Amino acid sequence: MSERPILQRILLFIVAAALAVSLVSCGNTDETKEPGTDGGDTVTVRDLRIAFVFDPADGFYGEGNEEISRGLSSFASEHGFEFSKFSAVTEDADGRLKAMESAAAIGPDVIVCAGIYMQETVIEVQKKYPGIGFLIVGGEEPSEEISQGFLENTHGIVFKEEDAGYVAGYIAVTEGFTSPAFFAFTPFEATSRCFGGFVKGASDAADEAGKDGVTVFCSVNNCVIFAGLDGAEEISEGAVSAEELFDKGADVIAATGVCVADACDAASACGGKVIPVCFPISGNRPEVIVSPRYEYGRAAVNAVERFVANGVKWSVRDAGTCSRAGLAEDAVTVNVPSGASSSSFDMSALERLKGKVKDGSIRIPRYESVTDADPGSVRINYIGMPDLSPEELE
Repeated sequence: MSERPILQRILLFIVAAALAVSLVSCGNTDETKEPGTDGGDTVTVRDLRIAFVFDPADGFYGEGNEEISRGLSSFASEHGFEFSKFSAVTEDADGRLKAMESAAAIGPDVIVCAGIYMQETVIEVQKKYPGIGFLIVGGEEPSEEISQGFLENTHGIVFKEEDAGYVAGYIAVTEGFTSPAFFAFTPFEATSRCFGGFVKGASDAADEAGKDGVTVFCSVNNCVIFAGLDGAEEISEGAVSAEELFDKGADVIAATGVCVADACDAASACGGKVIPVCFPISGNRPEVIVSPRYEYGRAAVNAVERFVANGVKWSVRDAGTCSRAGLAEDAVTVNVPSGASSSSFDMSALERLKGKVKDGSIRIPRYESVTDADPGSVRINYIGMPDLSPEELE
């Protein structure tokens, strides 16, 4: 017998073996989902299925949703994981629930969502799907107000408001302002944390620059209460406008939430400047300086990486808990909106602050009330709430 048939058999065996491996690999790959609410934008499948469920009507989290989508899509492509997006069709709880159920139907390992409304949906379905890991980014920490907390298959990430406030205060004084104002809707606990960080950032920047006489204004009692169905509004006693803050001597306003629009309009009228804190700004706004905001995408990817590293399940630290992400976790960044005025504060300056927070050189306090804030080397001038006690401000 010649050697040729033996070599042919060997070659055929190698080819058959390779084909078998290929077929097994293909057998583990699901069909590509068509774009839409039943699945879409699917990346190649290997070992992990990631689903992202979002409500496009929730405008406040729009930018965060986009960042999570880009971050997870890139992460999935890099590792050969499957990534699908599911969008709510109707702008209500029922629409969010249907989108969640569509995502659960494909059997994902982890479902990722953003915001307090999607968090409500996760809390509703987490028990129904114990084999799926749930991740909520930028929601709320479980509290007495939340009727049901997180189960072992759910993990939440909230952001350190004090870190975002610190960056805003540091930017304000670094840019040469000596009378920065902090302008918020109402003194919620999150607002108090943000303001405490703002004061700390302003104080540290003043110390670095050797500046004396910096005064920080605090106006966080501007709640608008809707009374009845006739559209009547009752303004909180002591509430002030952004225009009044500028009139009282503020040279820049760090504004949060619904107060950003008022601050921008007032600054545009009087030539002042604004630092929006964790609030998306669109359009050409020359009155805006650099805006600190949260890194939704980075926070989501970091958590999913931990989920994978722990064997496709939440670790003891993450299971049923809510973690806080800030500068040390690379979850705070700065954004320069279109048309914003020039600023000396850039990403390199932010990285320097991150490094100091990580090595403990900077310790940012976490306060429960705005009146707890330690002024450090600056002076605090509370505007619009002189008769309120610390208990009333909590």
